[in-house]
Amino acid sequence: MKRARIYVNERGYQGEDLDKLEERRPGLASGFSSHNLGALNALNFGNEPMVIVGDINIKSHLERILTRIRYGTLDAKRVVIELEDMP
Repeated sequence: MKRARIYVNERGYQGEDLDKLEERRPGLASGFSSHNLGALNALNFGNEPMVIVGDINIKSHLERILTRIRYGTLDAKRVVIELEDMP
């Protein structure tokens, strides 16, 4: 099993903020259904990143970041993932 820390633009990823929403940009739908309607929970960034444990959890948090990059709500110039094996 692995654990990870994620940095976006040199700031530590701290997960979603369930109390804040960010609007998706209109006009970026793909396929037959429009996935860009509504809002997403905002992401938190700070000095220290959260520690994400487990391969599936790491994948889920990366998908959150990549979704926001795709829809233009996160301007990421650099994404760094630090992985380490758990004892």
